[in-house]
Amino acid sequence: MRVCYVIDNLSPDEQGHIIGGTEGQLLLLLGALDRRVVRPYLCLLDGAGGGRQRLEPQDCPVIRLGLQSLRSVSSLSAAVRFARFLHREQIDVVQTFFSDSTYFAVPVARLSGVPVVVRTRRNLGHALTRGDRVLGRLCNVMTTATIANSQACRESSIAGEHTRPESVAVIPNAIACQPFETIRPLQWPTSNQEPLVVGAIANLRRIKRIDLLLSAIRMLVLRNRNLRLVVGGDGPLRGDLQRLAASLGVDRYVEFLGAVRDVPSVLDKMHICVLCSDAEGMSNALLESMAAGRAVVATAVGGNVEIVEHEVTGLLARPGDAAALAEAIDRLTGDPGMAIRLGASARQRVLQAYRSDRCAERHGQLYASLLENGRLDDESRRTNDRLLAAVPRFSGA
Repeated sequence: MRVCYVIDNLSPDEQGHIIGGTEGQLLLLLGALDRRVVRPYLCLLDGAGGGRQRLEPQDCPVIRLGLQSLRSVSSLSAAVRFARFLHREQIDVVQTFFSDSTYFAVPVARLSGVPVVVRTRRNLGHALTRGDRVLGRLCNVMTTATIANSQACRESSIAGEHTRPESVAVIPNAIACQPFETIRPLQWPTSNQEPLVVGAIANLRRIKRIDLLLSAIRMLVLRNRNLRLVVGGDGPLRGDLQRLAASLGVDRYVEFLGAVRDVPSVLDKMHICVLCSDAEGMSNALLESMAAGRAVVATAVGGNVEIVEHEVTGLLARPGDAAALAEAIDRLTGDPGMAIRLGASARQRVLQAYRSDRCAERHGQLYASLLENGRLDDESRRTNDRLLAAVPRFSGA
């Protein structure tokens, strides 16, 4: 099967590392696909810049359209180039990522006669404008199927863009397991003088609610808990959060690392990892924390409740509630045995269920069923039903 993946760009930072979870997930998929089953192609709407080209897979043909805006007068010529590419390479499947790539590639692929056109939905749609929702619904008419990375994203797509429920398959995010397999199991401090390290890795944006975590740490410090908070990640709220830590009187207990490039080495130094977002589709940071065998506390929102089984692979806390977050963290600080058990269970689950080769295999199976039937096969629908039934309903108790 010849599959062309369409994305806006691959954006590296100054050190040449990929920026963005979706781009990273696509590169992970491209690297894991069995070339005997799927022959991948990559289309970049823009693709300019040597730093970006260094991220491109070596064994995957790439077309760069040089299109920086869909409103540009060059959109038509880019569409013609893309259509000729699809015809010349006899592409069987086009899969799109992000809104602009979808708005551009879906109609071109459909008009070019590509048999299967697939959208990807990896968020809960909070940032979508009314125009985005209208365009999304128009694109849904032209797509064969949508791949969501969680049941929460599937339900959001159905509710917000009127996607046909029977056309939405769930294929969870994947992680590269090898970097995490060498991390030592969770080891609790042996001395009361050694602080427990609570960590969070997140983009410092409002929805991640690091302000909530700072308030929870203040509560725990007032209880004389020997803790240190390490925050990995950068974003527009970094300065505000640093000032908040100072105003709460916990700045001497908190370290902001900035952008994190070597996630496994940072997680190796943590005991408890926290994700306290108000909303999540499927968090790569949560999967990585669990793969590292760390005890995790996550808010009971979106895809978090699909990844974390409360009191089995981690603890769930009510969203937007600093006191509930503090209580969950405190449970782990007071019960090292529970923390170590949860961390070990989390690691086992993620390294088994979220491997990149399994993710790639499921994509290949889905493409084959769509090419054969023009719709999700019975097994894909049964898998979706099983996933939905397995999602625990967190009571907040």
